[in-house]
Amino acid sequence: MKTFFYLLKTSAVVFTAAAILSSCANFLNLPPLQDLDADGALTNAQGIETAITGAYQIIQGGNMWGGDMLTMTEVFGDFALPERGNLDFHTGMYANRNLNFFNAHGRGHWGAAYDGINRVNNVLARLNSVSDLSEANRNRIRGEALFLRGLFHFELVRWFALPFGATMNNTHPGVIIRTEPTTSPNSQGPRKRNTVAEVYDQVIKDLTEAENLLPVAGAPGHIPGRASKGAAAGILSRVYFQQNNFARAAEAASRVIANTNYRLADLNTVFGENAPKGGGSPEVIFDIRNRDDNNNNGIGDATRYDGFFVPFMSASDTLKRLIASFPANDKRRAFFQDEGAPPNRLFINKFAAFVMNIPVIRLGEVYLTRAECRAETGDAAGALADLNAVRARAGIPPLTGLSGTALRDAIRRERAMELIFEGDRFQSLKRMRAININPLNPNQRLPFDSPQLLWKIPDTEMNANPLMEQNP
Repeated sequence: MKTFFYLLKTSAVVFTAAAILSSCANFLNLPPLQDLDADGALTNAQGIETAITGAYQIIQGGNMWGGDMLTMTEVFGDFALPERGNLDFHTGMYANRNLNFFNAHGRGHWGAAYDGINRVNNVLARLNSVSDLSEANRNRIRGEALFLRGLFHFELVRWFALPFGATMNNTHPGVIIRTEPTTSPNSQGPRKRNTVAEVYDQVIKDLTEAENLLPVAGAPGHIPGRASKGAAAGILSRVYFQQNNFARAAEAASRVIANTNYRLADLNTVFGENAPKGGGSPEVIFDIRNRDDNNNNGIGDATRYDGFFVPFMSASDTLKRLIASFPANDKRRAFFQDEGAPPNRLFINKFAAFVMNIPVIRLGEVYLTRAECRAETGDAAGALADLNAVRARAGIPPLTGLSGTALRDAIRRERAMELIFEGDRFQSLKRMRAININPLNPNQRLPFDSPQLLWKIPDTEMNANPLMEQNP
């Protein structure tokens, strides 16, 4: 069978007024001063709306959820088996757990996230001075900006720092917290990395305020495809869960589940060849909205199997064993396709549509987060109810009579099955303090806090910032 490497795309960005707000992640790569001057662009409601739209475009772009971020995150876990013949210099570093600071993907993730942070910081700095905004729209835009800033910082600290819990008080190096806009090459200057504890505190602060300010999804004032109260609560539940703060994670998850605009819908409304584009599914809390004329689906390019071309990655032996342990009538199996001949690869066609929305967080995850939190805090009945809600949607029988470790492990298995190739597995291994087994080299078994599972601070930042400390 012919092997073909679906190139991981980067999007072409159409520069509108929002580009005036853009800056790079380090002060040596800043654009000219006139490009940094946002005073002329952010003096009215239209300019502010254009600016916040530009920050959303970063999420959709080729270095974030619309591009190769999900792919590289999966390659760093134990479920994705990369095709050896499709590994280039940069992707090979991820597959072999041997990154250096010249890696193009790491450089792209770092730069894009800080670009997004700077865009929203520009909005936040000027929001109160814009006179033609209604108070409702001012609060909504502030909430959206804080939501995006919290999301960007959260992803940065998970990529570029040792995990939460790696040291006693999480005083190990995190990433630089940016809450002020970069308006000139020397406006902020070199900075040391904040601690992981400080970054998580800032993320929680931003997301908490965002949740208070944002409208409810589906209610007047909410713009489809934008952040909502439920999106902020959903990401907050993910943040607390990464900390193993089970009580707070469950509380945030419950606030999402209480919104009847969300429901556990048929997964064909989210994934597969007929997955929606433009509009949303009631399953999805926040997603990347792709259209025919504005599309990025990097994870689809890396996993899509059409019966002829072999994509960049398929299921590892660990993932095959997990899938085989679930009932044959599990509806989620519709997204799995066996090659049918040696070497009998198993492909994951969740993202098979060329143009489709890419979920950032959806209700199935939130139910399973609350289920595990309830199991960890002694609420076995509540945990089983949440677990079985997800299993019912998959068309498989409920589990009964479980408690303690057996219940927790069943929920973790369900989560692994439910969220295959959605960017969850690598972070779950770290959260569970589990061993990371390299699918290309099963003898390489790394602990959750191994420096080999860290993305390196890119060369552009190291060269620009004399106070920046490189990862080990």
